[in-house]
Amino acid sequence: DLNTSESPHIFREIRSAAESGWDFSSRWILNKNQSGGYSLKDLAVTSLAPVDLNAFLYSMESSMSHLYSVLGNTHASGRFSKAAVRRKNAIMKVMAHGSPARFFDVDIKTGKPSPYSTAAEYTIMWAGLLDDWDSKEKDEYAARIAKSTLLRPAGISTTEINSGQQWDMPNSWPPLQELVCVGLQRLNTEYSQNLARSVAERWLRSNYKAWKPKGYMFEKYNAIVCGKGGQGGEYQVQVGFGWSNGVALQLMKLYPDVDVTAPC
Repeated sequence: DLNTSESPHIFREIRSAAESGWDFSSRWILNKNQSGGYSLKDLAVTSLAPVDLNAFLYSMESSMSHLYSVLGNTHASGRFSKAAVRRKNAIMKVMAHGSPARFFDVDIKTGKPSPYSTAAEYTIMWAGLLDDWDSKEKDEYAARIAKSTLLRPAGISTTEINSGQQWDMPNSWPPLQELVCVGLQRLNTEYSQNLARSVAERWLRSNYKAWKPKGYMFEKYNAIVCGKGGQGGEYQVQVGFGWSNGVALQLMKLYPDVDVTAPC
């Protein structure tokens, strides 16, 4: 039930959400509808600067600087290094809030942080944006993850909101689990290393419990109920599944002594 004037805007927002990979999520809805729910008609993807996209770009710029340096191209290396520094400064200025900081998507129009806490924030660790923090700050950041409602018995939930969309509570997605585990490892404190292992244990045990009776992996899982596939969105949960298999193998490589048969 769209009118002609609404259609181009809404379709642009839907395409943008799909391109983000988070299709769909309450993360992209800045204002609930009149009934207090989350509708795709209210998507505002193009009004947001995403924290994870900027973390990925920072990682790319840093990597390109290093690669050009190895190749002896100091000019190109310097150009990407400067771009990475500019982006890091912008992230810390615009997306970081509190002490030690938390990181949020930002409303481009108002400059205000998104009201939602999501697992997208944790790409900050993975990208190395916290590498220059001291051990106390890193432990405080990791402790916040441990106390967060995003950390559930079977892994890291995508968001704190159960909207019925697939990139929301209670779903947990394989790439986010690896990003969190690798990010916590990168903080490189005893506390963060132990938490990384705990996240991996939760995830692998849930994977195994789901796989054991069925013989296949799901594309996404339920972060609250161990051994249950994900739900919601536009289609039934898919089986297979490339990134689920890849992340499970990677985490088993990182933690070869984890007993995946233990209870979640």
